[in-house]
Amino acid sequence: YNDIAAGARHLSSAAYSAWAYTLPADDNSFEADGLKFLVRAPVDYSGKFSVNVSAVTTDVKTNDITRNTSTVDLKFVAVADYPLLSLNASFVEFDEDTVVEVVIAKLSSDDADGSEFLNVTVEAMHTEHNVTMFTHLIHDGVRYPAVRKQDRAEFVLNGPFDDYDESFSVYLVPTQFLATTVNVSVIATATDSFGQFAGISYGQSH
Repeated sequence: YNDIAAGARHLSSAAYSAWAYTLPADDNSFEADGLKFLVRAPVDYSGKFSVNVSAVTTDVKTNDITRNTSTVDLKFVAVADYPLLSLNASFVEFDEDTVVEVVIAKLSSDDADGSEFLNVTVEAMHTEHNVTMFTHLIHDGVRYPAVRKQDRAEFVLNGPFDDYDESFSVYLVPTQFLATTVNVSVIATATDSFGQFAGISYGQSH
């Protein structure tokens, strides 16, 4: 591979802007191995652009030039940065028939270009007898009924969420007369939606 970044020349006009790199050629090396090069996009870049690869021969006596060009289209798919999520406690004890407060201490993304957004889902496992432990979740004045899955209840909060520098709470409304231990997970999803590309990362706390 050739490290040619240091030899780049910037070409621009009213119609286009591009970078040009010139590689010295050795006929013997081309026959044996061909030519390989790497293209690295800027940090957090996602999208498409084209690379023109030209073979140029120059007559050393007349300086006459002949060129043959092929184009490679490159697509960089967006990859979401891993969301940062933490709870203020890993174990909470409460009386039966009491609304449970779960405090989310931190929710943020390392997104650098503003192309990502965050969503939050809360999951509560069923009891050992497959009973839904919580009937509703309340957040920011909105009441979310439990969506029953095979082994858990799911609450998908309305988003997207901004970064939270301060903690915030969700409140779980329990099924009456149940006294048991239940596992509750808070899941943050970061989605990068730059153009038509999307990538998703998950962060989870219990």
